[in-house]
Amino acid sequence: MASGDAAARVAVQAQRRVDALKAADEGGLLDVLHEDLVHIHASGRFDTRQKLVDSVVQAKIVYRRIEASDVRIVEANALTTLRTGNLSTTVIVNGEEKLLETAFLETWIRSDDGKWRMIAWQATPRIVPPSEGGSVPLEKSN
Repeated sequence: MASGDAAARVAVQAQRRVDALKAADEGGLLDVLHEDLVHIHASGRFDTRQKLVDSVVQAKIVYRRIEASDVRIVEANALTTLRTGNLSTTVIVNGEEKLLETAFLETWIRSDDGKWRMIAWQATPRIVPPSEGGSVPLEKSN
């Protein structure tokens, strides 16, 4: 597990990222996302930081709900921290509401200015067992 300071700082930055996604806050996103961000969606699509920010600000993707569970934060070294868990997200893409159930891996690095910024995001579709209300689809329209 991460040391208390790194874990706490990454947790705060991760929440700021979620808040900025839901508010379509360009400045907030630019502040928490590293300029070299690689963002891999559950669909396999890759985005750069600017492409992701533009998609959110221009409402090409609207984040309505983002709920994380089973979150772990692991400090790889003094400058790199990993955050993993499960995510249940409701988004609107091309006017269609979708529920996404994913597992995620984030990589956070401490920048020269001392701030933690996310440099990598990978989402993987998660099979939701029938006992949890799912069947097989991981991305479905509501």
